[in-house]
Amino acid sequence: MKQALPAFGERVTAVTLATSEDDRNFIQGLPANENINWPVAIAPKTLQQALIQKFGPAALNHASAPVYIYDREGKVHATPVGVKNGDALAAEIKKYLN
Repeated sequence: MKQALPAFGERVTAVTLATSEDDRNFIQGLPANENINWPVAIAPKTLQQALIQKFGPAALNHASAPVYIYDREGKVHATPVGVKNGDALAAEIKKYLN
């Protein structure tokens, strides 16, 4: 994420979603997340349920490294499951910018 975002400037905003305060603390404590410059928010239960309903139980599983892109029309898109490098994530984001 850190490698992909600078190329988009202010056109893209990142927010990491946690499911609880413990989850947020865990996410912020991961070495890969040192010096992240975007918020880590606790997703309301309604959002958690909506993501699970739309994308399945892996939607909130850290191991599947879920990344969701909300386009300008407010539609949500799931990226492929798994850890993404900066180039792969940038390619996914570009699909929804125009």
